[in-house]
Amino acid sequence: MLTVGRRKRADDPLQAYLDQPSPPLNQKAPSRKADLPPGPDMPLPISMLWAMCGFWYRRTPFLEQCRARYGTPFTFWMRIPPVPFVWFDDPDEVKAIFQGPADVLHCGNGSLELEHFFGRTGLTYMEEDEHLARRKVVMRSTHGEELTRINEAMREVAAQEVAAWPRDRLFDVWPYAHRLALKAIFQVCFGNDPDPRLRELMGVVEQMLEYNNNPRLGFLATQHVPEPLLRFLTTVQPHGFRRFFELRAEADRLIFDLVADRRRSGEAGEGLFAILLSSPAEDGEPIPARELRDEIMTTFLAGSASTASGISWGIERLAREHAVRERLVAELEAGEDDAYLTATVQEILRRKPPLTGVIPRTTMKPFEVNGRWYPPGVRLVPTAYLVHHNPSIYPDPYAFRPERFLDEPPGTFTWIPFGGGRRRCLGKAVGENEIKFVLRELLLRYELRPADQRPAPSTSHTVVMRPSQDARAFVAFTERSKQFAVTRA
Repeated sequence: MLTVGRRKRADDPLQAYLDQPSPPLNQKAPSRKADLPPGPDMPLPISMLWAMCGFWYRRTPFLEQCRARYGTPFTFWMRIPPVPFVWFDDPDEVKAIFQGPADVLHCGNGSLELEHFFGRTGLTYMEEDEHLARRKVVMRSTHGEELTRINEAMREVAAQEVAAWPRDRLFDVWPYAHRLALKAIFQVCFGNDPDPRLRELMGVVEQMLEYNNNPRLGFLATQHVPEPLLRFLTTVQPHGFRRFFELRAEADRLIFDLVADRRRSGEAGEGLFAILLSSPAEDGEPIPARELRDEIMTTFLAGSASTASGISWGIERLAREHAVRERLVAELEAGEDDAYLTATVQEILRRKPPLTGVIPRTTMKPFEVNGRWYPPGVRLVPTAYLVHHNPSIYPDPYAFRPERFLDEPPGTFTWIPFGGGRRRCLGKAVGENEIKFVLRELLLRYELRPADQRPAPSTSHTVVMRPSQDARAFVAFTERSKQFAVTRA
């Protein structure tokens, strides 16, 4: 007989996770009677099931259908307990949200579904002055001299990885792009630190992220699941969800060992890890090991998945866009500046932003957007995908045209694949440069020729969107003197 209890075991990886401090709670959600933008008019349980299934399994068409049916902004309820999410695609409204006061709009619970990966502390959950102070520390890992070091390392990683990709046969691009992105984000976190535990850590993180390739496990791994349900799942799926927490505990052990050893020896190393080790927390004491661990895991997950999405979509698009591809190759071979390559990456991220919506802002106090007042407890979501496909901003928005960005750079509130405001992604420059390095290597090394023109559907990987695995979109690379094909099994 199956028994699901609350017994604590000293070696229980799930219990080690549950023993961590809980993330801060935001405002309680308002009543369904609150004056919110239109949305589905159906009983709440049915509405939530409809929204969660549509958003998880058909995210971009689901959001477009909501916009067509209800206009913008629109509202639907998700999470347990139910919370209203309001979705925006107007630049003026996006600007109002990005520039909202720090004490009125909080983001701390905006990534709550990812606490299984991120942890429950650190920059992700900090607000106001505490968030600003930690952000300045983390920012040092992706700017200035650190960015120069990272760029040099990423060029080498891109050259080595692309050269090792399979040739003359079909293969799924995503796993290769994701591994390349993990190696690049490793440079952000640890530089060239030779400690073998770091290589072991990357392997463990790779295995953790594999759970997102399984739609069922990926959905569960990215939800805020109540403790009783967590215990039930880890009991009935000992080789599934429980294995995820075993890997998480192994990653924790490796990071905590590194923190203890480096603090004893005084040798910090390189990258974000070294910066966090040498920076004090708000109270002047060293940043706690648990927070340091959470910052590293956040960077690993957010930095690798989003960049791998951009790389994968870049290859998928360029295989089908002959004119763009030929112009890129000609300019790269001529050694001209990379203005068109930069514009191409910007267009890739416009058409296929890794995150369909930026981190939701929770109203802590009544907040006004375009004449409507939102009560406390509402999640306001500037929706990157809908903003990028708003025809009043981008004429013919579904066409792939890098030329859009040659004469006019992306707008602060009309191009938001990296979010905006005080929560804008700190790895923006790293992510854009990495995609550029990979595409440069790819285009100079291989010919790209599509076998058909059918675009690959999207699917969810953690919270990012990537070319669908179910569509079996594979890419076969050959030397540029031969041929390249994209096909579907």
